[in-house]
Amino acid sequence: MALSSHLFAIYNPAQGRFLNRDPIGETGGKNLYGFVANDGINRWDYLGLWEIERNPNKEFASATAEENDTWSDLSKETKLELSEYQEWVKYYFNGDPVRSGEDPSPGCQYRIPNVAYVLQGDVSGSDYKPLEKGNTHTGLLGFVQNVGLGIKSAIIVYEMRANAAENRYKTVVNYNATSQNFLNALKNPYTQAIYWHSHGDSEGVYGANEVHFTPDSLGDPHHKVGLLWAYACNSYGCYSGWINIVSSSGDLRLFDGLLTNPFSEGVD
Repeated sequence: MALSSHLFAIYNPAQGRFLNRDPIGETGGKNLYGFVANDGINRWDYLGLWEIERNPNKEFASATAEENDTWSDLSKETKLELSEYQEWVKYYFNGDPVRSGEDPSPGCQYRIPNVAYVLQGDVSGSDYKPLEKGNTHTGLLGFVQNVGLGIKSAIIVYEMRANAAENRYKTVVNYNATSQNFLNALKNPYTQAIYWHSHGDSEGVYGANEVHFTPDSLGDPHHKVGLLWAYACNSYGCYSGWINIVSSSGDLRLFDGLLTNPFSEGVD
């Protein structure tokens, strides 16, 4: 009989269950041998630790603690800043921040961020006009009519949305984003990821119909995000502004020019 080892549990495919019981007992459900409520598509527990359920229709995800789980474990899974956990972890039933010094309680549900912002600022000069009637943004086939800078902009936005969808984030898309929209994303207590696309220069990036701005000129974020991709010319020029709003273990990707010279930093 072939068994499958999952680090913290041994799985028997012939019987369709794990051989060892859930360490938190019935607080994880009546089935003591179950795994993520038999919903391996929407839930995961790859370390045998926190059980996270994301719903693309909700701004917060559900994180359920199991025996010996820690805030540090949750920080690693979400790529959010451990030192800020009281800012981005909330009690599920009322949305209040967790109390200082309180450890995760086995079987207890918490809210964690689940919103991804896809923001496009000033891309004037591009043939890509997503808000015009007849233009689609559901797949690459809808973009082939565009040329030059237009097709590049289309592919960028498509990639951003696809990445957010793959992670099952609730996606907020704005094709005419301003610095105020960026600020709103920074201040939202449920922001997990930000994708930005616009023109840029040595002074910063450009919001729709406005002068340039740098991320750090908008003030401190509610919490540092777990993922930030910025597609803008000369995005390196305000590198310190970008990195200051991403967690130390987060995913920061800057592209100095459209689809050229990608710079990626996993800050760990």
